[in-house]
Amino acid sequence: PWWALYPKVEDYFARILSVMTRGREVRDLLVVHPVESAWVLCRRNWIDAKGWRPEISELNQGFSEVRDTLLQNQIDYDYGNEVIMSRHARVIRGAGGPVLKVGKASYRAVVLPPMITLRRSTLNLLRQFRKAGGLVVFAGKPASYLEGRPSNTVEAFVRECRQAVFTGAALVRAVEKDCRRLSIVDGKGHAIPSALYL
Repeated sequence: PWWALYPKVEDYFARILSVMTRGREVRDLLVVHPVESAWVLCRRNWIDAKGWRPEISELNQGFSEVRDTLLQNQIDYDYGNEVIMSRHARVIRGAGGPVLKVGKASYRAVVLPPMITLRRSTLNLLRQFRKAGGLVVFAGKPASYLEGRPSNTVEAFVRECRQAVFTGAALVRAVEKDCRRLSIVDGKGHAIPSALYL
């Protein structure tokens, strides 16, 4: 009995599809995902009846704080996987300055949340990006391992980059000039943390 009225629903979805397929996604910020740091910690007895081991909980907490801080301040981003970055990322000269390209996506800034280990390919890419004038922000404790082995190489690079705690206004200030596309604020001009956008 409803088939004659169904175009009302289908026309609505067709219009949305038409609008959504005519543009492209734009995010200026890439957040390197610390999954490889989690792999370093996931070994025998990494979880027990009480839950995750403390170091895994700490890594997860820092990563979650970066996520929440950026989202609640309406700074959209993509996650960067180090394997994909090693295969598909490069630094190019864009119209507005250096750009980190990963496939078809372009980023003007990179944030590294608290991490334990970093790939050498990621570090080399970030050095190249930073040398070209790109923004690299270390949010929280930087990696003390390079490809799973103790190293102070990352620490030396951190001194050349912006640093911020992994939560709160300092992280927002570190990236918003280069990465903010819009703000959703209340009548007093304060960000509305529950208003997320994509």
